[in-house]
Amino acid sequence: MEREVDVDFDLPPGAGAAYGHGGDEMIFHRNTGSSVEQDFHVQTTKAFGLADTLQVGETRDLPFAVTLGRGVGGATYNRIQ
Repeated sequence: MEREVDVDFDLPPGAGAAYGHGGDEMIFHRNTGSSVEQDFHVQTTKAFGLADTLQVGETRDLPFAVTLGRGVGGATYNRIQ
């Protein structure tokens, strides 16, 4: 099983932000440039196992948390997908 997350950040110069799946922080990015990084896009995929198997043709909702953190220097997010 795998899940994908897309997050967009707006990062002024010197700003940084992190995100991950649940409590597992996967990405931290800091803008070391002199201009704003608008809509800085990050996409990650995480594989995980299910406790039980799905039957042929079965569908199941598997919600999960997206964690945003370590926002510094005015960093904001504008999209989670």
